[in-house]
Amino acid sequence: VAGETLERLGPGSHAGAWEPHINQFKLMAIVGGTTMSVPVDFCILFLQKSRQKIPLFLGVEPSKAKGTWIPANREPFGVVVKQHESHAEICFQEKSENESNRKFDEINRCQEEIEFKYGGKLRWERLPEKKRSKIMTHPIPLGYKDIKNWNSLIAQLTDDAAIFFEVISEKIY
Repeated sequence: VAGETLERLGPGSHAGAWEPHINQFKLMAIVGGTTMSVPVDFCILFLQKSRQKIPLFLGVEPSKAKGTWIPANREPFGVVVKQHESHAEICFQEKSENESNRKFDEINRCQEEIEFKYGGKLRWERLPEKKRSKIMTHPIPLGYKDIKNWNSLIAQLTDDAAIFFEVISEKIY
């Protein structure tokens, strides 16, 4: 997408460090009447770094991001990156509410085991009015607007998502 760049830091910076600069062009989606977006620079950096630990992101292009959602190459896995908060999640959104609930309930029966293997509590949400259900990690208090902390955010989100996706994959596939 035009307008996004990664530029080398100026004098006094660490050699080889990169500073993202956000221009006006962003990946955008209209969700519930609000515009939300993840800058392309963030998507590129996240995908480059996360692919080393999370094979589910191999082959995913930044253009696949929709709003705050960066999908993995296998449904229903992805990460959500908001302005000042981020987390990994799986989202069951099937054609029917019954199918979404069935998949969620099947995994929810193993909640204790999943959380033990993950190493902590997860957020379990059934959203019948939206015909979907989600299982999410707890939010990391950093997002795409925290530009100076992108490397830290990406490292934390990648580590968290790698464990979460591995544990959940055992139950889904």
